[in-house]
Amino acid sequence: MDNFNQSSFNQASLKALERRIDLYDQSKIGLPQLSQDLSSIVSEMIDIPINWHHKFMKYWGVVEEVNALALEKDSCKPLPSDQKILQKALAELRVLIHEEQ
Repeated sequence: MDNFNQSSFNQASLKALERRIDLYDQSKIGLPQLSQDLSSIVSEMIDIPINWHHKFMKYWGVVEEVNALALEKDSCKPLPSDQKILQKALAELRVLIHEEQ
């Protein structure tokens, strides 16, 4: 866990994760891009604790599922019925990110 927290690369990656969520919230990137970016950033991180990674995957999985359901309807925006669960997952991701900063 210490290596994860002490790595300047991981700290920069955590900031990048939060920035992507911010960009999504500001409608500057779409849901497909958010899902892809979150996954890509985490895949490059170093010495990720298993518990942290499992939590990340749980919340990212919601983002990816909402994205898949939107794409199924030829949309890049979440379906109205999925908006609340997506916002909750993004809020939980923010908490997870802040726990390590």
